[in-house]
Amino acid sequence: MTTSTFLGRFSMWHATKGMVLLALATSLCPDARGQAPVPYRFEAANYWGNHYQTIARATDPQDCARRCDADARCRVASFSGPRAPKPWANTCVLRSAVGPRHTEQPDIRSWVKGATATAPVPAPGAPYRFERANYWSNNYMTIKNARNPQACAQRCDEDPKCRVASFSGPGAPPPWANTCVLRHAIGPRHTEQPDIVSWVKP
Repeated sequence: MTTSTFLGRFSMWHATKGMVLLALATSLCPDARGQAPVPYRFEAANYWGNHYQTIARATDPQDCARRCDADARCRVASFSGPRAPKPWANTCVLRSAVGPRHTEQPDIRSWVKGATATAPVPAPGAPYRFERANYWSNNYMTIKNARNPQACAQRCDEDPKCRVASFSGPGAPPPWANTCVLRHAIGPRHTEQPDIVSWVKP
């Protein structure tokens, strides 16, 4: 065997070995950065309204969230399993905005873009500073079963229509306990109500 033949076969072996290693690495690390994709975190809740696409016969909530994440228009992915109320069983619903939050429906979970499993991630500059007061009237959205005042303020901050976010804890008067109310204007200020705080957009 000549030297040139040996070198040619050695180079071919190295190239083949490199291709095998690359294929193995790609199968173990499916995304472009060489790392396994992080699972999307869902919350046991549904967000009503604002849906623009319904995918029937859905079986994978992670695929539902991926579709929303890849769509610039999408803000919420709601996945309904087989025990969800008809006709929503086994569907993936994509929504263009965060609407009223509901937790009473069975086998329905949601992923909100830019959020954790239970509440949106605070925006840059958070935490928001609240005052112990309520601003009456001018409300255009009420979010039930709210647990996070920072998430309430962030929703107002991201909505051009919003001027005030009022968060009511469990000690607030019914039916306002555990709600986040978004208001489009600053109304009369009240400080006599218990367990209610507000954030006013600067």
